[in-house]
Amino acid sequence: MNQTSNFKATALSDETLRTRAPSIYASGPMMGVSHRYAFVPTAEILTGLRDLHWVPVEVEEQRIRQEARRGFQKHLIRLRLEAQTSGASTWAVLWGQLTNSAGALICVPLRAWYAPGTAILRPFQAALFVMGLILLLRDRKDCRFSLLMLWAGVFTAVGALSESTPAAQRYVAAAPLCALMAAYGLSGSFSLAERLWPERRRQF
Repeated sequence: MNQTSNFKATALSDETLRTRAPSIYASGPMMGVSHRYAFVPTAEILTGLRDLHWVPVEVEEQRIRQEARRGFQKHLIRLRLEAQTSGASTWAVLWGQLTNSAGALICVPLRAWYAPGTAILRPFQAALFVMGLILLLRDRKDCRFSLLMLWAGVFTAVGALSESTPAAQRYVAAAPLCALMAAYGLSGSFSLAERLWPERRRQF
């Protein structure tokens, strides 16, 4: 059975790729091509895709009739998301996607088209977000609870069911949610401080 016909697949190493399809690692074009031909090494493209968590799972290389074409043949590489090669069950992969998607709001670095190296919120703002979430869960009768929870749920699901989770371009509309939740947490923190230290109410 073809290895890539299953959800799970095995990632191929560079050594395997070099053995099965040496043309992937060609350092320049074949002799005799036009000077207008722009050579782009497949190996460099593959490195970029690996940075986005796509890994090769199968490779094929065209057969040659002329010896001069050896090392410059057309080749086909099939890729899968790295999570699909871990051997984990479908539910485990889905759970990992969901946690990464939700974590992008506060702790998991964004990636793909825009990679700032951080989550949407920095640590202090993330703490306020978590405080706001706790307060909303406590005050579930608040009309804002359903709206914000629905908002968060939709973007968590969208991010989880797409590739390269958490892909930055899919979280643009989640920024207002983060701001509102953090503001709710900040407001709740001041209210809590007023109840704990009523004699310093004017300072809050």
